[in-house]
Amino acid sequence: MQGITIELMKQYTSSAYRVFNRIELFVSFEGVLTLELNGKKSHFYHQVAIINHNDIVKVKDAQAVAKISIPLHYFSEYQPHYLLGFFNQEKLSSHNIITTQIK
Repeated sequence: MQGITIELMKQYTSSAYRVFNRIELFVSFEGVLTLELNGKKSHFYHQVAIINHNDIVKVKDAQAVAKISIPLHYFSEYQPHYLLGFFNQEKLSSHNIITTQIK
């Protein structure tokens, strides 16, 4: 079984890739985070970016960023049909608390 991974990067860009069997969270400690998520360019200023299973993401610009990858099997205990669900970015209201906990 794969575990949770945390990567800390000072500056980060990537080519487009698809996220399989995991959820990725991007947290920028300097507030600079620009992603192309499923073909749509999005800016996440002092927000947590949620990348769901099967999403296509390209990191355009990220500074002082933490990338947290959580395998989907961690959610199977709480939701038996976890492959059919997703995490809604707009419903997340505790960006500051999450960022503080990660720091």
